[in-house]
Amino acid sequence: MGNQGKCLELDAEAFRFRAAGSVFRCRPEQLLRGKVYARPEKRTYEVRNFTFRELASTASRLVLEARNREFGFSATLDFTVSDDRLSVRIDPFKLIETRSASFRLLELSLLPGLLETERGEEAEWLLPAYTGALAEPGRLTTDCRTRNRFYMDQSEWEKFNQFNAFCVMTRRGSLLGIVAEGDFSAWCDSEVEDGFCRCFATFRLRHAPDELLSSGPMRIDYRMRAARVPWPELAMQYRSCLVEETGVIPLSERLDGNPVLAYAAEAARIKLFLATKYPTVPDGSSPVRVHATFAEAGKILDALRGRGLEKAIVTLVGWNIDGHDGAYPTRFPVDPRLGGEEGLKALIAKATAMGYQIVVHDNVTDAYLRSPDLDCDMLSTDEYGERQISGIWAGGEAYKLCPAVCLERYGATLDRIHALGFHGCAYLDAQTTGLFRCSHPKHPADEREFALSLCRILEYVRRLYGASSSENCASYALPYCDEAANLGRSRWEQFRSRLDDGFNRLVSRIVPFYNVAVHGLVIYRSCWSSRTGLFGLYENLGNDWFEFEYTPGGLGCDFRDALDDVEASARIRRELPDLAGSFVEEYRENEDGIFIRFTHDITFTFHTKGGTLTITRGSRVIAVINQNRDEK
Repeated sequence: MGNQGKCLELDAEAFRFRAAGSVFRCRPEQLLRGKVYARPEKRTYEVRNFTFRELASTASRLVLEARNREFGFSATLDFTVSDDRLSVRIDPFKLIETRSASFRLLELSLLPGLLETERGEEAEWLLPAYTGALAEPGRLTTDCRTRNRFYMDQSEWEKFNQFNAFCVMTRRGSLLGIVAEGDFSAWCDSEVEDGFCRCFATFRLRHAPDELLSSGPMRIDYRMRAARVPWPELAMQYRSCLVEETGVIPLSERLDGNPVLAYAAEAARIKLFLATKYPTVPDGSSPVRVHATFAEAGKILDALRGRGLEKAIVTLVGWNIDGHDGAYPTRFPVDPRLGGEEGLKALIAKATAMGYQIVVHDNVTDAYLRSPDLDCDMLSTDEYGERQISGIWAGGEAYKLCPAVCLERYGATLDRIHALGFHGCAYLDAQTTGLFRCSHPKHPADEREFALSLCRILEYVRRLYGASSSENCASYALPYCDEAANLGRSRWEQFRSRLDDGFNRLVSRIVPFYNVAVHGLVIYRSCWSSRTGLFGLYENLGNDWFEFEYTPGGLGCDFRDALDDVEASARIRRELPDLAGSFVEEYRENEDGIFIRFTHDITFTFHTKGGTLTITRGSRVIAVINQNRDEK
């Protein structure tokens, strides 16, 4: 394998490849790892001992057989190199187990030694948790391991994982790893041990030893840089991959010919909490508390218009019978305590006359046993055959409908809601939160099928209304969603005590990697403006999101307390109508603060010492916002 014309080669000393104008090396023993389950002993073993045999080789491609004789399995690794990219693919039908009566392959980890660093060496990792978890492995003095799933795992939902990428930044080079295939059953593993620091991707091949090997392909695309580069540059490279290879269409290209989306890109989302149940109890028997009737919601709209809010997506929360999360999948009749269907239609007409979009806050994933319309055969079941529960919300214990059959049974309800006259960017709650799989014998669905079936529902709602919105928006949902709510960083501190020790020791801070990558691909709202004040613009980078009530005491705030913020926000948004469709072109952090430059000559500058946010367009200052919420 000594052909100097080759970009890929492996010998006893190293695996080498040329990319991004440099040569990258990895020790042969760090090319692959496995995890097997030994049936006689009822325990798992980590496998690091492989022998490699070349099966095919060209100037830019190398195919290797990796064999472990002790446990009797082999895998075929297919490497290709082009420009700045190294791609590694595993064909699941070239995974061979010859001793599966005793040993079952559970996992494979690819290139754990790529850009490996020594303990104490300066390096950074960007892990796929929250909007990006920045780790500094070199500062740890004791061993540490942590695992983060690509996309949110229900067992660790507090990490809010949303994207299929990770980054390694060292003095020898930088790496952006994108799990292009097999991403619904993959993790980013991080370890500091044996004097080395490693960050890599691992694929799951079986949920349990008694299952058949996965038939899904596995592929990682590594984008390489010869020097150490900051994470924002890799975020922008990830954005390019989403557009060029995943087929995500930039927001600016979707606005023409779609007046609903064009309006939403310039609008604040106003969530009006009408009715909620409190407290939350398992049987959902809590009384309904009214926070705004339809008539009172109309008064809130008058106040907003009086403060100059010209564009808003009015989103009604708890309009349905028994209020927010009250009795899904039952929505009708419209709750009479709020004014009934007649009052609702009057509110819709009022919002429409004011030029506002008006939609409902809906949920098609959760179901409650109190619902008179519940078809229990539509519920998803876990691997033990029991109905799956996602948590306890206002309606009680929330069971997960299987999205593979949800439209079949309840699609007509979505049509009926639309027929009331609602129009605008429709909002579905919890569409890309927590990976589930359904084991129901009539409608089984693995994690990928479950998640993408939820996306199918998003796409259906998009076709009804013209645009769709969802809480969170994992990268796999970007082709199906126009707006993402809740892409914030603040949840780390809120849930830090519930995270694993390795994660908390390793991670130094949460950064807006995902925000930088998707800005301009999807409208997004990072935090509740009504809870952070106008200063939330710095956290958002996206459009504003207010949560209001007429009578306080629920999940929103008294709308009167936020009218000054609404007025100031409306002024700023009128000056920046194209902000949502802009790409982040530059993002810099230093001791003085943060500087963000968007296309269309828009900049956000956060001054650490003064505690102010300055927004400019070209040489013109749009606003200076103080951290104490005073706006100039």
